[in-house]
Amino acid sequence: MPRREDILPRDFRMNIQQLRQALSWIYGEARKEAGRQWKPDLVRLRTIQIAAVIPIMALPRRYRQHMLEFNDPEILRAGAVSGMFQFGFFGMVYALLYLGMALSRPIDLPLQGYLTDSRTWPLAYLLLEGMVRYLSARFWSTPLPVLPLGLVSALHGVYERRVEARRMGPPVPDVLVRGDGETFDWRVESWAPKSTWETNPYLMISFRNTFYEVIGKEKTQPPRPNVYLLKRPPSWKLVVKPEIYNPFV
Repeated sequence: MPRREDILPRDFRMNIQQLRQALSWIYGEARKEAGRQWKPDLVRLRTIQIAAVIPIMALPRRYRQHMLEFNDPEILRAGAVSGMFQFGFFGMVYALLYLGMALSRPIDLPLQGYLTDSRTWPLAYLLLEGMVRYLSARFWSTPLPVLPLGLVSALHGVYERRVEARRMGPPVPDVLVRGDGETFDWRVESWAPKSTWETNPYLMISFRNTFYEVIGKEKTQPPRPNVYLLKRPPSWKLVVKPEIYNPFV
């Protein structure tokens, strides 16, 4: 029994085949492999994400850092979207308020009188702040929160630093304990964390004209809660710009 497609004219069958190829690219495996397959669920998910980041990006970093699992470029885009939405929303409210006040008055309301009316200043500030937040995230790579929450975050940071300072006590010099030479060479007990020792895995430390590398980190109790284990590196390791260590600084 002939297939239904064989009954159709040859040109029409070719058009159907081309159409199937196009649909397979849009909805099929080729499109999926390219990572560009369009699905309604993805559109809804993207819409929810955009709606969620608008208020989240208005928060300071200390409050939003556990809410978003974004990389740095995505954070900047989210901050730009949040600022743009704030500017657009409050700009529209600002314009509609002027229109409503102008229509409700028996005489014309001059624009200058509306701009200088102190009752409209909060709206004007919010739309201008939205523009600044957009520009900061879009062009200066610095996503900003809204100012009141930024001030709250700053005060929160001051409070936390004071609490931590009381817990740790006054600054004290480092204590060095010599190791066995095999497991480690020096045990450094420090009052404050050493940022470069914490973040740079390739760091070489110069102490008493000898090079060492950090092979271990520990946390103990105050007044010296930060512990680092130093050991001489293998002879084949390259030393570039070592950090000079002074335990009395």
